[in-house]
Amino acid sequence: MARALPASGVSVTLAGGRAAALEELAKELRSTGQAEGIARRPDSAQDTDEMVRAAVDAHGGLDFFFTAAGENKPEKIEQQDPGDWQEIIDANVRGTWLTCRSAGRHMIEAGRGGRFVLVSSTRGRLGLAAGYSA
Repeated sequence: MARALPASGVSVTLAGGRAAALEELAKELRSTGQAEGIARRPDSAQDTDEMVRAAVDAHGGLDFFFTAAGENKPEKIEQQDPGDWQEIIDANVRGTWLTCRSAGRHMIEAGRGGRFVLVSSTRGRLGLAAGYSA
């Protein structure tokens, strides 16, 4: 999606925790369309508000929100560290919820509406024999 949207004329703001990889992708996408990057993970409401603000500042608004965030640390449940489990839940559930909340608030305040697309891995349908999939 990060490549397909700018190629079809959509301006995008990419967010992610790995700054170098994010900037490399944003640089690549600038050649096909308008793309910005913000090196930030959705760890707090402040983080997600800043992600939305970056998109609005860069493009003049926010009409479409797409997320495919997720994390997994495969381990048998009886051996899995509770801290690792919490990281998975924070990335797969809490971070997605926080970003949707921030984007939705902006869309409501702007009065233009918008669309959301949330994508998960196939593990939601297929599961994983050695671990938990949110």
